[in-house]
Amino acid sequence: MINEAKTLIGQILKASAQLSLITKRPFTPDGHMVGSIGEVYAQQYYGVELYPPSHKEHDGIWRGREVQIKATQRTSVELKGPSELLLVLKINSDGSFEEVYNGDGKSVWQSLGHRKATRAGEIGISIEQLKKLNV
Repeated sequence: MINEAKTLIGQILKASAQLSLITKRPFTPDGHMVGSIGEVYAQQYYGVELYPPSHKEHDGIWRGREVQIKATQRTSVELKGPSELLLVLKINSDGSFEEVYNGDGKSVWQSLGHRKATRAGEIGISIEQLKKLNV
């Protein structure tokens, strides 16, 4: 099942790249689709039991603890608040992923205390900053 998920995700990203070549316009999966890809990897690779879509604050449960899953193809992610556990994945263009952060979500949120949230209540954090916090 894990390899099947990786293959299918790779096909989505390859098709997106081909559409970019045809249209000469950016055709990158982002937003909801990339988030859903991250949730697939969290379920398949980490064993996260996913909540139904649009669950408030957390995306699933892992070993009895709630986890927020963030995935991106960019250089940052947006957080809406503290979470018990935080898993951040960088999705590569070939469908593979890199674990950027896997740990306590509250400490990450506290590290952003000096920054002002957007109107949507989000605060962005760079992938590089998350890597430094992932100890």
